[in-house]
Amino acid sequence: EWLYEPFKGKMVTADLLHMLSKNDKLLTEMIERSFAENYFKTEKIKRLTGQNFLTGEVLRKYIRKVLATDAKLTPFIYIDSEERIRSDYPLPSGKIVSLKGIIDRVDEVKGHTRIIDYKTGKGVLRYKEMKDLFDKDLKDRPKAVMQVFMYSHLYLLDHPDKILEPGIYYLRNLFDNRFDPDVISKSGRGEVRITDFSEYRAEFTEHFDACLDEIFDPQVPFIQTPTGEACKWCIFTNICKK
Repeated sequence: EWLYEPFKGKMVTADLLHMLSKNDKLLTEMIERSFAENYFKTEKIKRLTGQNFLTGEVLRKYIRKVLATDAKLTPFIYIDSEERIRSDYPLPSGKIVSLKGIIDRVDEVKGHTRIIDYKTGKGVLRYKEMKDLFDKDLKDRPKAVMQVFMYSHLYLLDHPDKILEPGIYYLRNLFDNRFDPDVISKSGRGEVRITDFSEYRAEFTEHFDACLDEIFDPQVPFIQTPTGEACKWCIFTNICKK
């Protein structure tokens, strides 16, 4: 976000990204600033040492890989990072719920507006059927796809004329030469890259609205997850005792 801030609303070229990647001084400043704000919780920026220095070097490697990945997409227009969206969203039941989110990144590539979500680990970008995104019993539910679809759906409420291309940057997957951030639908037509979310929006909205209606229905009690996988990392296990 900080690296791209000066280029908001402007055309970004491969040469520009290569220059950023080679600017060790700038990258060091950004890494040290991030440590100060997010880790040390101070305005005082200092040189990193020991374990923090090693972590900073890992961050530098990730940053350069993101820049190299982006360079393959150039030229593109950088629109924003951390874009906040909010909607008083009407449901089929008549309820209105307040939805909000933060889109990690919005840019424009070849006339398409990309809605990008960053994930720190590895993951899949493919799904078979739209209902799978909302299947509570599915062990490996493609929840990251559901999230970026939701952002795309809400973004279109304010920007109905945009052609949206949802994508996910799984940072560990960036080091795979075949990395592609586009979401892929594995439908009866085979694998289809989603380059215009509007073609899938109606089906997504049907499932999304039904999910929200269930969540906000006082007659439907909340239940524990049927699978145990989520419990491994849940901070509320002492409460639910699952």
